[in-house]
Amino acid sequence: MDVREVLKYQMETCAKQVDAAFDSLPDGLWDRKTSEGCMTPGETIHHLAEAYAAARKHMSGEDHEWGSYKLEGSDPSELLQAMRTERQLAVEAILSGDPEKAPEAATQYLMLHDAYHVGQMCALRVREEPTWDAYSIY
Repeated sequence: MDVREVLKYQMETCAKQVDAAFDSLPDGLWDRKTSEGCMTPGETIHHLAEAYAAARKHMSGEDHEWGSYKLEGSDPSELLQAMRTERQLAVEAILSGDPEKAPEAATQYLMLHDAYHVGQMCALRVREEPTWDAYSIY
């Protein structure tokens, strides 16, 4: 496996975990937080989409002004699809862009960032849905 293939595999694996963390999220949890200082699932979707947009900018040599990105839509399924679209665009930019920038962008904006927020989502789901299988993200 070359570096590009490793990054692709890792980004795909992270995407599966993000999707699994949000899969069948009950309506009543979209505005809940695990604790003060954490994001709600709705806020997390917006934030991850912005991180993916920032990754694309990083790959093109642009700076991103955090908080400037707005995800369109209000329905959770629309928001999830929009986030997935942003993610796919970021993955494409990383895999087709400058191979010197790709590992940093993939690691900082997608892989580590996704893992952090998947952990928050899992903590919320385990607390609020005692029957939710935390191993379902694997």
